[in-house]
Amino acid sequence: MMNAWLTLDFVATRYGKLPSEVLKSGDTADVQCAELAVQYENFKRNEEKDGKTAHNHSQEDLLNMVKKVKEKKNETASEN
Repeated sequence: MMNAWLTLDFVATRYGKLPSEVLKSGDTADVQCAELAVQYENFKRNEEKDGKTAHNHSQEDLLNMVKKVKEKKNETASEN
């Protein structure tokens, strides 16, 4: 039961509503959206923490990967 009240408080706080407003007009989509948004915010925060993505690649690493793919695509196109 405590978890339900904490979830209600979480959604109400996130959207700047009173818990009674959320009880009256909210639904599970509101809870799911709020939880997803917090997960994404945490993902982005962790990504920015040390300048690397959640997959442990720096921006430079990712740009080099994209460059290699583009080079391969150009090579394949010129062979045809």
